[in-house]
Amino acid sequence: MKVNGFSLIEILLVVIIFGILAAIVVPQYSAATQESKISILIDEMQDVRCQIQLFKNQHNGKLPTADGLSFIDAMTKYTNADGSLSEKQEAGEGVYGPYLKEIPNNPFISESSIANKVNCGEETPEADGSSGWFFNTKTGVFSANDDITHSAL
Repeated sequence: MKVNGFSLIEILLVVIIFGILAAIVVPQYSAATQESKISILIDEMQDVRCQIQLFKNQHNGKLPTADGLSFIDAMTKYTNADGSLSEKQEAGEGVYGPYLKEIPNNPFISESSIANKVNCGEETPEADGSSGWFFNTKTGVFSANDDITHSAL
């Protein structure tokens, strides 16, 4: 008499094999996700840093926050040659910018309300995650604010 079906041992072997495969694959996927986030972070920082340099070149060496402008306004709105904001762009007015459509999100900050927030100051603090980014108003350095490793990139 022939019995159809799988024995308990056969089923256990299959479950063990799947467990081993999962233990191998999941960490590799996790590492790929982390590397992807780092790549995005570096790309976003390079884009913003290039636009800060363009602002500085077009405004006689002034940084975006030099005349009391908020960093976000200076980078996302039209500006005049003297660095002041302009509501519109027309001949002789608002001839520069916007440099960014919006401030990018820091991919390592999960809270969306602060992922694109930029803290500004003259002394770069230890990265604390209170915002996605930090702009040093004295040196012009734009950095990530999620942890000490990323702030050094």
